[in-house]
Formats: sequence, structure tokens, C-alpha cells
Amino acid sequence: MEKLNRSNLLFLSLSLAVVSLLSLGCGGEKGGDTVTAPTIDFVIGYEEAMTTAKAKNQPVLIDFYTDWCGWCKVLDTVTYIDPLVVELSKTVVFAKVNAEVDTVAAKSNSVRGYPSILLFDSDGKEIDRIVGYLPGPEFVETINNYLNGIGTLDYYKAMSDSAPTPEVNYLLAQKYDERGMYEEAEGFYHKVIKENKDDAGDYTSGSMLSLAGISLSLKKYDEAVEGYKAAKAKFSDSAYVNEVDIMIGYTYGKKGDTAAAIKAFEYFLKAHQNSPDTGYAVSQIEKLKNPPTPEEGK
Repeated sequence: MEKLNRSNLLFLSLSLAVVSLLSLGCGGEKGGDTVTAPTIDFVIGYEEAMTTAKAKNQPVLIDFYTDWCGWCKVLDTVTYIDPLVVELSKTVVFAKVNAEVDTVAAKSNSVRGYPSILLFDSDGKEIDRIVGYLPGPEFVETINNYLNGIGTLDYYKAMSDSAPTPEVNYLLAQKYDERGMYEEAEGFYHKVIKENKDDAGDYTSGSMLSLAGISLSLKKYDEAVEGYKAAKAKFSDSAYVNEVDIMIGYTYGKKGDTAAAIKAFEYFLKAHQNSPDTGYAVSQIEKLKNPPTPEEGK
């Protein structure tokens, strides 16, 4: 089975935006001779990527990124210079698309979190995707698995048909969720909740959080808050509580309920003083209490 990603995609995007970029380039220049490591020659642009893949008869890996995405930069500075990844680029076309510039390509491919790395065959059919950061060895392993039909949407669909388990149905739901296929995702998340009464593997609590995340993505803010609160009440001792509490604040903020958002973030700071997301919560409280003027927001 592929590594379980229990966080919903919106929280992932949230986390990526607040990662300290200081960690991306530590230390000053070192003296002495330097050796230039092999690098990946990225194709720039969606159509250019598809054309190149077809001409080379190779699969194509397209990295949808944004300029503000911290983990996108970690991919650039860590994963894409890994020798294993550079070697992979000899048989797979690597391409980059700025999702905030080519919004048509991002929308048509249901790109919702950053980074999103979509793998296509040479004819432009999606094989599968990676949402978020992976270090070099795991990145290569995942892509090779996808190329061999392992861990893909079709892989889990076949498993769900022949040998359904809460884990299989959860992972299949995530595959649909990543693609914005919410109706299908919701169906499998609900199956997990119904069949996995003891929350083995955290699949039930993960499903409840993901359902709340879907409501948030669909701008059903009250439904999302109720979903997060229900997950917290049912699994109050779960490590997810940290995520739930900050997502409640975030959801109120998206709804435009400033007072409720501030209250939720202040509760988060009291309840999770050692959380790495305290900086984000503080920054959100500041923005909510002192919103930029129209002139400053330009």
C-alpha cells in the first residue's frame, strides 16, 4: 500500500503557504572548488510538455506550482537535485506549469493543492498524481510504481471491486478527492465510516476529516465546521485534534465570520502551544483584527 496521507488537501495547501522559507537555503557560501551536479532540463508549459512527451514517446511528469508555495521550493532544492530523480528524468519528460499563470491547465486537471505533480502517458492520459512533497527516493519509487500500475486510481478501483477493505476504500476515496471527484470520494469515505467501526488505521477519523474538507472546498462552510467538530468529538484523543482546531478557525475565516475565526484561532493557541502551526494562527489573528485597507490590498 502507498503511504497514507491523512490530511485533507486544503490543510495541506494551508501548511505549504506558511512554511518558513528560511529552511530552504541554510548557511552561506562555502569556499573552494565546487562541482556542478547534473540537473533536470524542465520543459516549461503545459502544451509544450504534452508535445515533447508525444515526440519522445515518453511519459510526462508535470509539476503544477505557485510562486508562494514553500514545499514547491523544497522540491526544487531537494527532490529535483537528487541523483535518482535526475536519472528518472532521462526516461520521463519533466515539466513545470505555474498554476496561477496557466489557470486553464490547472483547472482542467482539477489541481487543488500545491505542489501537484501529475504523471501522464505519452498520449496525454493521466496515470496518477502526487499531491505534496516527497523526498527523492520516495518520489522515484512512487513514480515507478505508477508507471507499473501500482498505487494508482485504477489499481485501487480493482482492489475495491475484488477485495474491499477500509484501507483500500479510504485510499480510493483519496484518489477521487485529489481529482475533485467529490461525489465518488464521498461515497467511499462513507463506506469506510460505516464499515470501520473501531477506526483501525485511523481510516474512519481520516474519512470524517476529508468529508469536512470536501464541504470546505465546496464552500459549504457551516457543514464543514460541523464535520470538523463531529470528528473532534468522536476522536478527541487523536493527533488530528491539532489539525481540526486550526481548520475550524480557517473555515470561519473563509466564511467571513471574523469573530468566530479569531475565537477559534485563539483557542488553538491555548490548546496547542507546541504546535508548529502557532505562527500561522498568530498571523491569521493579526490579519483578522487588522485587515489591510483597500489601498494596502492592491
